[in-house]
Amino acid sequence: MPITPGLLATLDRLDTTNDTSAWAAFLQDDTQDPNELVFALYHLLLQTRLRPAYILAAFLAEKGIQNPFLSIALGVGGLLFHNPEHEAYGLAQLTLQADQLLAEQPEVHDHIYKKIIEPTMTLLLASALPAADHAQTFRILSILQAFSPHFRTLFDWNAPIPEFSLAEMRRRGQAQQSLLLHYPLPPPEAPRPRRRVLVVIREYIFPDKPWSRPFDMGPRMVAAMNAYGWSTDFFPLKGVDLVAEAQAIVELCRQTGVELLFLDDDILLKAMPLRTHLLAQLRQVNPSIKVVGCLIDSWEVAAEILQEGAAGVDLIWATDSASRPVWTDPALADKVLHLPIPSGTDPISPAERPLTDQPHFSGSISGYNWHRAFWVAAFERVGLPVQTHVATHATDGLSALDSYALYMRQLAEATSCINLTMRANQTCTVTFRSFETLLAGSLLVQEASPSMVRHFILGEHYLEFSTLAELIALMRFVRDHRAEAEAIRQRGHRFAQERYNDAKLIGYWDKALFFPEPTPVSPSPRAEAVTPASPPSLPDSQPLLALAHTLRREQRLEDAQTLYTHLLALDPDNLDAMLGCAAVLGDQGSLPDSLALFIKIKEIAPELAGLEQAIQEVTGQAVQPYNTCLHAGAWEQALLIIEGLAILNPDNPFIRAQAAKTETELFTRIATRAYDSTLLDRQEATQLLLSVLFHA
Repeated sequence: MPITPGLLATLDRLDTTNDTSAWAAFLQDDTQDPNELVFALYHLLLQTRLRPAYILAAFLAEKGIQNPFLSIALGVGGLLFHNPEHEAYGLAQLTLQADQLLAEQPEVHDHIYKKIIEPTMTLLLASALPAADHAQTFRILSILQAFSPHFRTLFDWNAPIPEFSLAEMRRRGQAQQSLLLHYPLPPPEAPRPRRRVLVVIREYIFPDKPWSRPFDMGPRMVAAMNAYGWSTDFFPLKGVDLVAEAQAIVELCRQTGVELLFLDDDILLKAMPLRTHLLAQLRQVNPSIKVVGCLIDSWEVAAEILQEGAAGVDLIWATDSASRPVWTDPALADKVLHLPIPSGTDPISPAERPLTDQPHFSGSISGYNWHRAFWVAAFERVGLPVQTHVATHATDGLSALDSYALYMRQLAEATSCINLTMRANQTCTVTFRSFETLLAGSLLVQEASPSMVRHFILGEHYLEFSTLAELIALMRFVRDHRAEAEAIRQRGHRFAQERYNDAKLIGYWDKALFFPEPTPVSPSPRAEAVTPASPPSLPDSQPLLALAHTLRREQRLEDAQTLYTHLLALDPDNLDAMLGCAAVLGDQGSLPDSLALFIKIKEIAPELAGLEQAIQEVTGQAVQPYNTCLHAGAWEQALLIIEGLAILNPDNPFIRAQAAKTETELFTRIATRAYDSTLLDRQEATQLLLSVLFHA
């Protein structure tokens, strides 16, 4: 249903002028189509125009209309404009509607979360945080909980406090110990030439905000590399005129004979054509130059961008999400090192102070980690003795390295630190502070992240929690079992200092870049006569495979995916692990990836035990997402799903016919887009709205 021309402009004018009589006249106009007003409400929420959205929602609610967009606007408007009745009614309705959406149309639920809920949360918290208004923060949390069951579990005020078991946590850590990443160093006798290196990293932590503090990552890398014996320069990337800066980088490499270049790919991957041109020019200047793309926020980079970007660099330095499935892609698997950024300062000795039962939380609360606001308020509500410092990332007047050294000393003096890891898309990553807390000699108490087990051993080096109730139990354990907690603190510090000190971090890069593994040499005939021709023995995969199956049954899908991925890294031909991986991808909603893997398995081993049953399961899982894609106008995604199902179910005439129909519709819409992309976008938005109106 296209919106009547001028309707949104009329609503904008009514909101701007605040003319009550004009509002009344507009709403009393019997010619207004309620469905069209709901569509207008959707657009207002997309723009976070909360006041006119609330007025429209209140009017439509009086007409007896029910809809998730209306419920969101009533809940938010009731909060902002002091109408508890509207707030309570909107949230009660939203809870029912959102749960049904999540069960029946998860992609629509995800769209509303990303496009409406998340921006609204950020806007509401921006006013509550400066005033430290925890009561308002909890009312904002109630809106989020109404839409997202995950946050009901995370902050369940009535949940019983579980009994914390260090033995159980250690058991999980030991089961995952084989997932630890190991990187080799150069041979001890290898020479260490003074290589010419250039580090190109943003100057400020937020490149478009000069008031933000100087970003310490570049200076830390330079200091560590120079201490290693390389000759390293720093190019502070401002990000204002990337074209001019790219030319300056090429010219600097030409003049100084740079052998190795580290690039800020969090910035440059967003300007892919310019990045491609820059890399081509660099290789014209020096065909043997080595280039490393640096990513500290790979969690937010789309898989296809990572794959495209990998083609232009020698290696990728990723700090945050080692367990993300995309890293097992053949284009990426042999190109990425998952390592922290070196300190660039003197090693920190643990504070001589005894371990405190008042842990320290220090970090920013901003658009990419706004969930932290709820944790900070929750600490106070449940009486957790957490020392909280909310950072603003404003400059402190110190140099980048001096500021970082001060921060590390503060971590050491804290003796115990809570680290909150959730990002805007609800991914829990490894953060800088995950490493820094341990390197500084403090006890790390961390919000659970599936990537953490790639770097440290759970229960041996750090402690983790997933919900508020678990954090309360964990802090009680630290208070009542000080000696055991102190031992974990010491082990974590020793392990971090031994494995992630600056010299070793740069050594890992030195080895990966300049000491490639030798090509295996065929055995001599004599050796063949002595040694039986048998394949190399692989570690017994059955215990890990059984654990992965158990994790899947327990719906711990990220952990199961991590184990299946690890087993495939050990043995790419492990069909049982491949089948488990395909099934978990289906469970997680990554249907195109799941179907592609099932197709590969069917080509390799069509008679594999359990394959047909698994194909039937994923076929059943795919029906609702396929229909959701159709309703939302996501024809490319729908075609990927239905074509995969057609290959897996060649004898199903309905699926084959539906695949042909979807392909025809997609081509028609591509043609339409060529003539009027604006119209197509509007039509897709209409389809999305209608899917909510008639299926929720």
